[in-house]
Amino acid sequence: MSFSLQLSGFNKEVKARLERNRRQILFEVFRSIVLDTPVLEGTLRGNWQLSSSNPRLSELDVRSQQEVMAEIDAVLKGSRFGDTVWFTNNLPYAYPIEFYGWSHTKAPQGMVRKNVMRVNRIAQAIARSR
Repeated sequence: MSFSLQLSGFNKEVKARLERNRRQILFEVFRSIVLDTPVLEGTLRGNWQLSSSNPRLSELDVRSQQEVMAEIDAVLKGSRFGDTVWFTNNLPYAYPIEFYGWSHTKAPQGMVRKNVMRVNRIAQAIARSR
């Protein structure tokens, strides 16, 4: 096998690993945000939406946590390295819960901020597990 073919194969393998790691990291961050979202009736947790190309701007009826996770999985599987994905929650009280302590007992440090701060640890754990 020529050196250029070996190099090409190595390049493909590296890209494939990067893509798998990217998906796993994003899935874990989004999953953690969903799980850290306070639940009273499930409306806030069920309104997390992941999309590609454009952010979703609607509010949803109650969805189960499983439906949210299935959407996250499907969108990430359909996206590629370099794509923008949008993770939104359009309920009017999502922002005050995140930043103003509206859920000071269940989410005192918010839902998003605390998990975004964990991205490096999540990435390192995923890299070590390979």
